[in-house]
Amino acid sequence: MTDKPQLQNHYPPNNQEVAEQLYVLEVGLRELIIETLSEEDSAKWHKTLLPHDITQKYLRGIQTERASNWTTHTPHHPIYYIDFPDLAKILDSNWKKLFKELFPKKEIFISSLRSLEPIRNKLAHNRKISSEDCSIVKSVSTFFVSAIGEIRLGNLVDKCTSAPSIKEITNNLKNEITNLSKFMSALDQTPDPDVWNEIKEEWWFDTNFLTGNNHVSKLDQAESKLKELQKEIVSTEKEIKVLRENLTRTKQCEDIIAPIVKFYLLHDEYNALPRNRGTGHKLEFWRENSNIKELSKEAINTLNSLHPGDKNE
Repeated sequence: MTDKPQLQNHYPPNNQEVAEQLYVLEVGLRELIIETLSEEDSAKWHKTLLPHDITQKYLRGIQTERASNWTTHTPHHPIYYIDFPDLAKILDSNWKKLFKELFPKKEIFISSLRSLEPIRNKLAHNRKISSEDCSIVKSVSTFFVSAIGEIRLGNLVDKCTSAPSIKEITNNLKNEITNLSKFMSALDQTPDPDVWNEIKEEWWFDTNFLTGNNHVSKLDQAESKLKELQKEIVSTEKEIKVLRENLTRTKQCEDIIAPIVKFYLLHDEYNALPRNRGTGHKLEFWRENSNIKELSKEAINTLNSLHPGDKNE
């Protein structure tokens, strides 16, 4: 009786070595971009600092992942939904202001990143990695580690920025809105809105990320397309003309999370009311004219309508 063949350890050593090095290098680079651009702008820098084509790419990536019903989904930062070559574009467009001191020789670093693309493709399609490929990846990795520092790079890689349980947090937010609404209706002192304070500036608490859609007008999309497709300027101008006859800049898609923000603005307004002796009538007047129940209901309905896609709970 012959032993069954052992299928373990069939992964080529060169492939394993390159896979590990590329993971560290690529995740570290993505996290370096997140960290640097967040410090420059805000946690939601991807809404303002990314080119239109890259924004569309990450939205398509999110939509594709969430459309799969047979896999679990962990919401990651938008930077994880764009292609590896796009990272070089982001570095290039922000080089002088943000990355020059870290990587003084831009051309060398950008070209070294591009040299990894064919090797990365080989790995993704399970073609065997050569010893020459290993040398290239090791050289780029060594350069990156020397620029970043081994400890900092390790800390960046460990982040691999993803969202916590969005479903759990939105449930907590609904409970908080319900409780705050009761306190305000009773004209009582409200507790601190801890859930709201924790998430309101988070990168994932964003209409585009939560829905996977880009809420911009068709006219804005057409104008962006005009800039990107200079060779087709004549046909694009015709498209712009038609859109200008039918659309107006003042009509933007409603921000999905606006009712949530509106409720917490109401809460801030309530906390700012005077509570000195003789001001009770002002509190009563505020309660009668503030639509507490309606606004809290709209906020909760909005939270119920969100589908962040974290199925692995």
